[in-house]
Amino acid sequence: MNKFALWLMPAGSVNKTLAQLISNISKQFNAPVFEPHVTLLGGLKSIHNPLKNKAENLVSELSKFNVYLTEPEFSDSYFQCLYYKVKATRQIISVYETAFGIFCPAKKMGSFFPHLSLLYGNISQDKKQEILKNFKSNQFVFNVQSIYLVSIDGDPEDWKIVKEYAFGS
Repeated sequence: MNKFALWLMPAGSVNKTLAQLISNISKQFNAPVFEPHVTLLGGLKSIHNPLKNKAENLVSELSKFNVYLTEPEFSDSYFQCLYYKVKATRQIISVYETAFGIFCPAKKMGSFFPHLSLLYGNISQDKKQEILKNFKSNQFVFNVQSIYLVSIDGDPEDWKIVKEYAFGS
């Protein structure tokens, strides 16, 4: 059984800017390069068709909304080594709750920490603080009009977008 995730992804110039930033930082620390994204749900295990059906159900209930990236921060988590916080708006929380209800109906809803990672890895806190000290803190906004089903088997370089699902309205 494969593992999947649901992503929200920026488009256009915001995607290009963030992709370049991720690439530059990742190369500097010999870390994996990955697509800019906010993980809505991760660790989904299923065969393709039921997930695709659930994704279609989900997007039929959603409409466009904005994602606001605020300040850069870091943590000790490999996948949250360096990241932009995402403003926890009513819309993104509602999208998470709707997605959780459709994809994980038998589970208790966990906490949701929306963020957009800039670096995966295990680097020292001093290095992370140094990066942030020299970091141009831009605030980004991007409009979400679809959700991406992504195969997350293997290393981040092996992750593949299975399908983009555009919102119903």
